[in-house]
Amino acid sequence: MMNKYRNSRFLHISRSAITFAAAALLYQNCPEPAFAFEPNTLPLVSESTNGSGQIDFQSGNASLTIVGNQGQSLQGKTFNLFRLFNVSSSADQASINYTWNPEYKDALQSVISKRTGKPTASIDEAFAVDYIQSLREPGVSPNPGASSDQPLQSASSDFRLFVEELTVTLIQNDQPDYTVKVTGTSADNRIVISGLEYGYYLIDEDSGLIPSSQAASLTMMTTLNPSSQLQIKSDLPTVEKQVGDKAQNQNPSGNWQIMSDFEIGARVPFRYLANVPNMTGYTTYQFIFHDQLNSALTFDPSSVSIKLTDASGNAKTVPSSDYQIIQNADPNETFSIRFADLKSVVNRLFPGSGNQNSYGQQMEIKYTATLNETAADQTGKPLENRVRLEFSNNPKHTQTGQTEFTPWEETAVFTYQLDNLKVNNQDAPLAGAKFRLYYDEACTNEVILKKGTNGYVVLNPDTAAGGTGEEMVSEADGSFVIYGLDAGTYYLKETAAPDGYRPIQDPIKIIIESTFNAIPNQGLSTLHAKASTTTYYMGVASTNTKDLQTNLANGSIQNKIVNQIGYQLPSTGSYGAAILLGAGVIAISTGAYLLSTRKKSKAGKIDQGSLDRDNAIDHKDSDSIMQSDHEDFKTGE
Repeated sequence: MMNKYRNSRFLHISRSAITFAAAALLYQNCPEPAFAFEPNTLPLVSESTNGSGQIDFQSGNASLTIVGNQGQSLQGKTFNLFRLFNVSSSADQASINYTWNPEYKDALQSVISKRTGKPTASIDEAFAVDYIQSLREPGVSPNPGASSDQPLQSASSDFRLFVEELTVTLIQNDQPDYTVKVTGTSADNRIVISGLEYGYYLIDEDSGLIPSSQAASLTMMTTLNPSSQLQIKSDLPTVEKQVGDKAQNQNPSGNWQIMSDFEIGARVPFRYLANVPNMTGYTTYQFIFHDQLNSALTFDPSSVSIKLTDASGNAKTVPSSDYQIIQNADPNETFSIRFADLKSVVNRLFPGSGNQNSYGQQMEIKYTATLNETAADQTGKPLENRVRLEFSNNPKHTQTGQTEFTPWEETAVFTYQLDNLKVNNQDAPLAGAKFRLYYDEACTNEVILKKGTNGYVVLNPDTAAGGTGEEMVSEADGSFVIYGLDAGTYYLKETAAPDGYRPIQDPIKIIIESTFNAIPNQGLSTLHAKASTTTYYMGVASTNTKDLQTNLANGSIQNKIVNQIGYQLPSTGSYGAAILLGAGVIAISTGAYLLSTRKKSKAGKIDQGSLDRDNAIDHKDSDSIMQSDHEDFKTGE
């Protein structure tokens, strides 16, 4: 998937993009059959373009406009021009003739001799011209006339292969007629080279940056079209690295992007997307992916798979015997995937007819890396990983040749932590509360946790051995921390409340959401979380959802879990009985006092009759008092 971040990569590549540009046929319309000029034996002429991309060598009347490929600036490039043949045409433009440029006669004879087996000395101008004409693709006939445009040959044609071989020989043994250093271009990315002599030119685009595998192309320039135009067709390999949006076990064919988040223990899926360049002209072609993984990611070499797909959708799996996986060979990389000769692999899997091999396939490389436990110390931080592509950059060098690198392509993964605090409704910390974490509301699919140094670490099902994990217990300060969570939904179930507290009946639903900045190393853009808790009163449920405080710097989420203080139930009997008992005691005390008072008032009347009458009266009074007390007890008065 491409994005703004991804697009900036092409601007960077373009500053070092190089192609073998085209050879051009520039010839003169002369009324006389003989040449009016001597072959060019001048030393190398080297000039730089002006600020508008123009240069005038003042050697002739021909000119050539070179147009840069889209997204690939001509700025900083160097073009070498070799005039292979002198050219003349008939007055009626019906015919054209070629004669050697002595400067490059040896190079032409040498290449043609190797290709035909004919002795070098026996190859004359006529044979050389006829041989080059014979390299046209089957069914592609030349257009008649000296001034007609000629059909272009394909990148894999035998003619293009010849041009590549000739280019190698010229660069190794000869100097060009002209060298153009591009120090300025027009606003639409083109340069104009004027003041050239007419002739049949090979134009080699070369600089010390990143040459490409594109074969040189040929074009013609006539007196009827003295301002010919050449389109550069750079063919640089590119690479893009992406990460899947879910762990392998959850969504193996999910979306691909440059950043995502995962649980610790997850097998994180990665892939590269690369284009197969045109390798015409190369003997062998190196293609090497260099990968740097964060230490929190553990590479699995057995997970590597490679597929090539052509423009028709024809896909081929690349056998593992065609490439090497090398780990820790360089302190600056985790591993590399190496094609010693990609050209032979592509030619075998996508055979053409004769030399007509086709290129341009898309290469997809997939692998996984496990997010390991060291990620617990890096929650919220971008766990960066990146790749760059090393590739052959110069067909002029045989065998391993020279190589160059693409810019680094980066992705990042994130993981989070949940800081739980168990308290009562007076904010007093509660120790000893027990919890388990689940993926589902029914609490049947448990998140396996492992006790770590500072809390509990998630073990994703990709790597967990199954069964049950550690039951979490709140510390003396009420805290317990979970490290290594993905964005998504979890259910935190209190399995045992602290002594004296009722456990929370339903699991607490926790939702974690995140967004990322455009560039991986800039980290998180947002981190949001909320918790929903359901409570019950007399069988009626009430759910409260609250936003949780988060910290972008360390990817933490603060979750306070509250248990309500319990109160004693109301009591009956004890208080009412105490009141009644007190009333009875008072009544008895009053009766005794009255009896004592009456006896004192009878003092001095001590005869037996008086005592009998007094006793009778006392019993009667006492009965009345007791009767009154009983009625008070019944009425509660």
